[in-house]
Amino acid sequence: MKYKNLLVPFDGSEHAVNALEAAIDLADGVEGVTVHVLRVAEAAGAESGLSDYDGFEVYLNRRVNAAKEAMLAELAQANISTDGLVVAVEPSYSPTEGIICYAEDHNVDLIVMGRRGVGALRGMLGSVSYGILHNVDIPVMTVK
Repeated sequence: MKYKNLLVPFDGSEHAVNALEAAIDLADGVEGVTVHVLRVAEAAGAESGLSDYDGFEVYLNRRVNAAKEAMLAELAQANISTDGLVVAVEPSYSPTEGIICYAEDHNVDLIVMGRRGVGALRGMLGSVSYGILHNVDIPVMTVK
C-alpha cells in the first residue's frame, strides 16, 4: 500500500467510527502501516480565566487527559480495539487546525475522516472536513 501513516480524526460520532473502521481495514495485513486516532481537545484561551502560563499548562493537561479518557471510552463502546493504534490528543483552538498540525508533525500521508452526507458541499462534508480538504496537500478520504 502506498500509504503508511494514516490519520483518523475521532469525535466519537458514528461517522468517525465508520472512518476508523475503514482505515483499520485499509491497514489490515499490510506491514509498516500506522493508524493514528486523533481527538482535538479545545484549548480555550481567555475563556479559561487563566492568565499565567503554569495555570494554563495545568488546565490544558487536564483537558487533554479528559479528552483521551473520553475517546478511549468511545472506542471501547464501539468495540474497537486500540491494539496497534496510536491514540493521541492534540490541543488546539480549532479542530481543523489541530488536525492539520498533527498531520504535519507526524508525516501523515492519508487522512481518513467521517462526513455527515447532507445538503450542499460544506453541509455534506461538515465544516471540519471542508476545512481539512481546503488546507492540506495530502490525500483525504471521507467516509459516510
